[in-house]
Amino acid sequence: MPDQAIAQLLTQRHPEWRALHDDWDFLQASYEGGRDYIEQNIFAHSPRETEMDFKRRKTKAVYPNYVHSVVKTYRNHVFKHPEGIVRDVGDDEYQAWLVDVTRREDSANAFWSEVSAMCLLYGTTYVLVDMPRAPMSEGTPYTLSEADRREENIVPYLVHVLPQNVVDWALGEDGGYKWVRICETYQDDRNPMASRTTTTRYRVWTRIGWLLVNEQGDVLAQGEHALGIVPLVPVIYESSTRWEMSGTSFMYDFARMNRMVANSVSLRDRFLADSALQILAMQIGYAGTADDTPGPQVLKQGGVLEYPEGVQHAPAFIGPDPSVVQHMMEHIRQLVTEMYRLAMLADREGKVQGDPQSGTAKRMDFEETSAALAAFADVLETAEMKATRLWFRWLKRGWDPDWRIDYPDQFNVRALEDDLTAAMDVRALYGSLAPRFAAE
Repeated sequence: MPDQAIAQLLTQRHPEWRALHDDWDFLQASYEGGRDYIEQNIFAHSPRETEMDFKRRKTKAVYPNYVHSVVKTYRNHVFKHPEGIVRDVGDDEYQAWLVDVTRREDSANAFWSEVSAMCLLYGTTYVLVDMPRAPMSEGTPYTLSEADRREENIVPYLVHVLPQNVVDWALGEDGGYKWVRICETYQDDRNPMASRTTTTRYRVWTRIGWLLVNEQGDVLAQGEHALGIVPLVPVIYESSTRWEMSGTSFMYDFARMNRMVANSVSLRDRFLADSALQILAMQIGYAGTADDTPGPQVLKQGGVLEYPEGVQHAPAFIGPDPSVVQHMMEHIRQLVTEMYRLAMLADREGKVQGDPQSGTAKRMDFEETSAALAAFADVLETAEMKATRLWFRWLKRGWDPDWRIDYPDQFNVRALEDDLTAAMDVRALYGSLAPRFAAE
């Protein structure tokens, strides 16, 4: 097939990817925060707000990033006690590999911890189980003996692939992937004395091999494998009734409410700044033109507004109605309360943080949250089991049915509630400057 035809095929995107890509980008921005988030998600209030005022407001805006805090809090409670995750696999090489599963010195717990965070955020993320290429001899790979492979420590490794990068795929009748196309950004910085170049490449996996091509359709590398399946494991938080391979995000509604909070806080700060400038209205002289016609009123130095002679009105300070900011504060409080409900998986008609609640209702809330955490742990357990089976498949080894990977089933929901409350309170107090909570 001509290169131009391949290049044209590379621009195709799966319908699910096209439908969800903008949502994924929004969730990523909500999680990472920063100036880019403010530029894209702080909106003009109304046509009455001038472009200059809007730019000034965005310059001063902050993003209280509740999304990051909640995702990390949930992740930490699954991985809070690493010894609670059992990897009962009787293979010495596998046990030694768990110290570095990515070839970048990431342990199994560190890798799956990050996967869990992105699974909560996007609803779907992916784990690729790849094998290093065999050493080359005169341009062609040569076959290693098992002893040489062990001596060179050539073992499969894990790659975390975000949903934005899995751009197209096809499913077989068995429900598994027939092929998958993954978009990669490649930086060529091998020469310290040359300019860095950044290019886009595509890696295509099939059930029998793989292909690496650039945007122009040139084949850069290719190879075969004997797995019989595509070595990509989707990690889905909760199955969608609409999409085949894309799950439902735990954080989507939460992130949109977090954006409402950021915009409300920005408007509140603008209102407070305007209210702080007191304007004195008093009779000093007629602010007219030379022909005695009314002219535009301009604030004099010190914030004084003149009105014509003959108007019977005592001097007074004027300004916006202070009750408006009270309504803003109440609106923000209600949004944060609703976000807390979403984070705790509580019924929308259930408790409000700080409201009295019966023991039965409290127990039901705790049971619901504990069950959701256990279900999420099962998702991670299943995904890691699939990835581990692929690891052994790459090495052409069998799988002992007695081997198991087991994640915790019981969680301290009281501690989770306390941690979520603390995280959200700190965000409310410090906004974008709030510290990030690290796993213990």
